[in-house]
Amino acid sequence: MANGADMLLGCGSMKERGLFDRDETEFIEKNMDKLHRIGTTAYYAGISGKEKNDPLRMQFIPDKRELDIAEYEKTDPLCEKKFSPHDKIIHRYPDRVLFLASGRCPLYCRHCFRRYLGENGFRDADEGDVESLTRYIGENKQIREVLISGGDPLMLEDDFLEHICRRIRTAGRGIVIRIGTRVPVVYPSRVNAALAQMLSKYRPLYIFTQFNHPREITAQSSAAVDFFVKSGIPVFNQTVLLRGINNTADVLEALFYSLVSISVKPYYLFQGDLASGTSHLRAPLDDGLNLMRSLREKMSALSLPLFAVDLPDGIGKAPLETSSIVKMEDGFYDIKCPDGRIARYPVED
Repeated sequence: MANGADMLLGCGSMKERGLFDRDETEFIEKNMDKLHRIGTTAYYAGISGKEKNDPLRMQFIPDKRELDIAEYEKTDPLCEKKFSPHDKIIHRYPDRVLFLASGRCPLYCRHCFRRYLGENGFRDADEGDVESLTRYIGENKQIREVLISGGDPLMLEDDFLEHICRRIRTAGRGIVIRIGTRVPVVYPSRVNAALAQMLSKYRPLYIFTQFNHPREITAQSSAAVDFFVKSGIPVFNQTVLLRGINNTADVLEALFYSLVSISVKPYYLFQGDLASGTSHLRAPLDDGLNLMRSLREKMSALSLPLFAVDLPDGIGKAPLETSSIVKMEDGFYDIKCPDGRIARYPVED
């Protein structure tokens, strides 16, 4: 699926290309068994800067601070395994179910919340898993949406991805299909007219990307998005608020306006999840609240996402409006959830 300029790079290839400096190489070699998976694409490495604080480079190069794990950080911070009736199925909300179609990614984000997929060599879905999904949909009539995720589902071959979509559509003709992917951002040559036209046959279908910085919006990534848009597939974006990468008003404003200019709707700005070893990338929750207040004063609703947090212990998403925070004490926020429950989220500097 890759061309020469956009090939996938594992840790060894990244080292050969000089993407790690001497200290980083020594650190990685010494701690490989403790680190989340490492990999990127030649394309994304090419648009990234060489400086350690480059906002793109920081998303795929391991940092020593990843070994500093807070007591409230987990490899499965959203407790997804608790909601898994099957190895590849997560059913946390009554009306939607998530299918882990692939265990592979074109880029392994250092802020990833689904780190547990790398623990035991998580495999791609097979025919038996697809059969289990369609049977599960048939048995649970309240399901209205199926989220195809992973890993990254666009790492699958077109034929098998279509097979998944076809079986979902057979199981429930009115079901909305959502595909979560970073491929248009980090591996744009994977997207072409044939892929977009194939997926368009299974509408209602939506693509959810993750652009985190305006520099990720290039001629190549814009062209990838355009294939979907011109095929009648709406594209939404879910940005993660990341310390040192995008936690300023200027960067977010540029990102959100740029997304709208390529027909992508900013959908969510997510507070970073409490994944193991990610505290150095997680912006304080107050940062996000203050940033959104600032952006609302000058940006239209079309360009603004909803700021939300996925709360610990599998409680679910909560919109982070000021009224949602009940109080702050003992180093934790008490956050009121949509269903009335109170969840605790750490206060971080």
